[in-house]
Amino acid sequence: MTASTGLPVTQIVGNTAVATISSNVLTILGSGSTTVTASQPGNALYNSVSASQPLIVSKSPQTISFPAIPTVSFSNTSVVTLAATSSVSLPITYIVGNTAVATNRTSNSITIIGKGTTTVTATNNGNTYFAPAGAVQTLIVK
Repeated sequence: MTASTGLPVTQIVGNTAVATISSNVLTILGSGSTTVTASQPGNALYNSVSASQPLIVSKSPQTISFPAIPTVSFSNTSVVTLAATSSVSLPITYIVGNTAVATNRTSNSITIIGKGTTTVTATNNGNTYFAPAGAVQTLIVK
């Protein structure tokens, strides 16, 4: 890249966790904000000059698909396997609303401990590129 003066232009990114620049190619690395600055050093005929532009990179949305949980009959050994998935393959965490009805057992199952109704939330916190997401289903234990 050159300026109208024919002098070389250098480019820098203020926050290299968000983006980098090399050979006039801007590479996005994560979400956040930064400033991209282009500078021309000047010479005997031209003054040095620089220009900056803000760059804001938002996290991409994701969705969680969480199929309905079938009604369960109570027994002392009931385990329900959960099958939520993230549209971007991030790990899912489950949260049981009423721990008198069920409790988390493993990363993809819950143990039934009593009769009643509870919500089960499938969630993940997102990451550098994707926003957090969640979905809720109701569990009924008879």
